[in-house]
Amino acid sequence: MLDITPTVIHYLGFAVARDMDGRVLEGIFEPRFRDQHPVRYVDTYEDQAAAAAAATPVAEELDAEELADQERALRALGYLGGSSSGDRSEQAPVPAEAGSYSILKDLLAESEARSSPVSG
Repeated sequence: MLDITPTVIHYLGFAVARDMDGRVLEGIFEPRFRDQHPVRYVDTYEDQAAAAAAATPVAEELDAEELADQERALRALGYLGGSSSGDRSEQAPVPAEAGSYSILKDLLAESEARSSPVSG
């Protein structure tokens, strides 16, 4: 259980804190991903987190288009609406690469393409 947090932090493209419990489970990633994304470390986020919390506004204002994009992405990932049966077969796959908002847009486009009726 302790390895989940550092593994997700690494997957999202952030450096892992050395003072964090657990380790990055590098073996779960494909060799290409490991080669392109070596694990990076920082000593701690403790001081940085306190400074960031003091400087960060409580809520970010999103315009209507950004809000709609996020809602579509969450719907494509199965977090909004969808089947109540728990069947995950129709949900978008987990991305192979991390750290980019464009991944969500790609997943959304793929999901919409799959759910569009085919004409012909």
